[in-house]
Amino acid sequence: MPLQKLQFAPGVQHDGSRYSSSGSWSEADKVRFRAGAPEKIGGWQQAVLQQFLGACRHLFPFSDLTGNYYLGIGTSFKYYIERGGSMYDITPIRVTKTQSNPFSTTTGSNVVKVNIPDHGATEGDFVTFSAAGAIVVGGLTLSGEYQITSVETSSVFYIAAASNATSTVLQPPGGGGTVTAIFQINTGTNSTLYANGWGAGTWGGIIAANSVSFTGSITGTTLTVSAIPAGTVALIKVGDLITGNGVSVGPPGSLATYITALIPSGSGGGTGGVGTYTINISQTVPAGTSMSALDGTGWGVGADTKTSSARLRLWSSDNYGQDLIINPRDAAIYYWSNLGGLGARAVRLDSLPLASGIPTVARQIMVSTLDRKVLAFGCTDFVTGEQDRLLIRWSDNQDPVQWTPLEDNAAGGLRIPTGSEFLAAIKTKQEILVWTDSAVHALKYIGAPYEYTIGRLGMATLAGPNSIASANDVVFWMGANGFFQYDGRVYGLPCSVKDYVFNDLNWNQAEKICGGSNMSFNEVWWFYPSLESEENDRYVVYNYNEKVWTIGTIVRTAWIDRGIEDYPRSAGADGYVYFHEIGQDDGSTNPALPIIAYIESAPIEIGSGETFGFAWRMIPDLTFRNSSAANPMVNFVLQAQDYSGSAFSQTRDNDTTRISNTSTSGGITTVTFPVEQFTNQTYFRLRGRMMSLRVQSDGLGVAWRLGVPRVDIRQDGRR
Repeated sequence: MPLQKLQFAPGVQHDGSRYSSSGSWSEADKVRFRAGAPEKIGGWQQAVLQQFLGACRHLFPFSDLTGNYYLGIGTSFKYYIERGGSMYDITPIRVTKTQSNPFSTTTGSNVVKVNIPDHGATEGDFVTFSAAGAIVVGGLTLSGEYQITSVETSSVFYIAAASNATSTVLQPPGGGGTVTAIFQINTGTNSTLYANGWGAGTWGGIIAANSVSFTGSITGTTLTVSAIPAGTVALIKVGDLITGNGVSVGPPGSLATYITALIPSGSGGGTGGVGTYTINISQTVPAGTSMSALDGTGWGVGADTKTSSARLRLWSSDNYGQDLIINPRDAAIYYWSNLGGLGARAVRLDSLPLASGIPTVARQIMVSTLDRKVLAFGCTDFVTGEQDRLLIRWSDNQDPVQWTPLEDNAAGGLRIPTGSEFLAAIKTKQEILVWTDSAVHALKYIGAPYEYTIGRLGMATLAGPNSIASANDVVFWMGANGFFQYDGRVYGLPCSVKDYVFNDLNWNQAEKICGGSNMSFNEVWWFYPSLESEENDRYVVYNYNEKVWTIGTIVRTAWIDRGIEDYPRSAGADGYVYFHEIGQDDGSTNPALPIIAYIESAPIEIGSGETFGFAWRMIPDLTFRNSSAANPMVNFVLQAQDYSGSAFSQTRDNDTTRISNTSTSGGITTVTFPVEQFTNQTYFRLRGRMMSLRVQSDGLGVAWRLGVPRVDIRQDGRR
């Protein structure tokens, strides 16, 4: 019998059964298709050696008038500008306060209580303390930037020092002298929670990740915390659920135990650490009992909007010449001037000279390319001052601070006609595409006196504000139940992995989905959280030239294509920015790790009807072009089945020098053999009605592209 080609249709066909997908590829990871052939994707390396704080959902490249390159990095905590491998914090300042002796400390604890009236801070915010000299309180030096660990009242919050205090300083009188406290804008969250109270997050909004473990006792309604492990940063607060052996726990309104008050520290009470607290239920728990205080809304306590009805922190940015305009979603608009240098922070746009009528809140901003208007979407109304989530407003031509509509300027606005809220917008060469929760629209420039007009293009959903990508002036996006494309008209994309993606997606975190192009390979990528994940841990890729799909796993939170830099860039959940399509390995560590890549076919029939097939020789066909390894190698895995419902089982490996028949009692066999650069052929024994091919690599410096391997098969009886 002549050699049979193992040739499969390009793209991954995952929807439907494996047998119905015969002749296609059914599984893949870190593999793309180019000219119809599967190949391993390129590697990645750290683009910036510094880590950013928070989770990055936004990357924006721009340049100044002399050609210097910059990268805006928006995270849940801060906004940075990267230049030449260094990151500069330009996060705007919310307020500056001056206070006398605001600090109090407790001997043996690194928890510092700060008393500043009307601070306006929330848990996770950043504050910088400064004074005429060094700030020393309780043996601690407290000058510099700190992240707020807990907020007790509108006047009191807590920070964690780098070491434990050597003496106790009570408040009043407190310590530190005359201190200037500079508060950055409130931080955002790294998750979206849509409800509060019962069922928000976990039971009752409890966030176990922020728990405090301690030993103590309960007598009546008094909880005594006697010891907390060293290095604990989180604080015990009103509303925390108390758990432990013998502690009453039940559903809301029943026997749950939670903290109702902090007893003043002057009376021996707790300040978030060791001390006494009031609880809601009288009970007795002996001294030395191990317990935990779980952070959150508590049982029977009103939900904390920070944890149970908060929205994900998303940013939008656009350059105004060599300057930068930035906007945290549903917050104020800020301006960073390049002339101030990288040490300067962004400031509120409405604080600039001659500012007039600027929206105080916007969901997204954009700078038009034709006349350099600044556009604000889902922003505050000029007349009422209230946020209108369907309103679009714009500034005067070439003037980012003049937003008041006058007879002699071009400032104005309009309302989106369809939907209940604005979701996202993206620029194309001819128009601006605008999405609401029910439709996509085209915003077009028409000139004076109306400036813009808007019309609906079609009814289409959007999975998340960042789930849009543009390539060659064609726009692609991920919707609530499929993928879409706009190239002058809106239509759905046929997708061979649709069920695989949408049936295993965590819709509670859909705002994290991000899309981006990789035009060097004619691809659009979407990164999304799988059903059991809180972070983007999978990707789906569409090759728009070849109209094929592939899938895989990787953790990425933001992506931009090559442009002013030579390679695409992404943000990882580890706090680093990465270059992609560079080298062949995973450069997130030093030394680099190999990328584990594979592709597996659906089974093909090698027998005829009731007759079994017997495969005994393989002639590989692949190239290792661009490999940096001296002896690159991949593994070929051939798997045989007697019936389409049979499972594969792994047996012992085979190599290119010996013949091995590796069968099991279920009629399922698996043969694995290495293929190197000069492997001409390999021998094995494999028997069954169907057979599939898997190509996988796990070595450093290996790049490969599969051709058309051939296999020798003969008919081999009925059993």
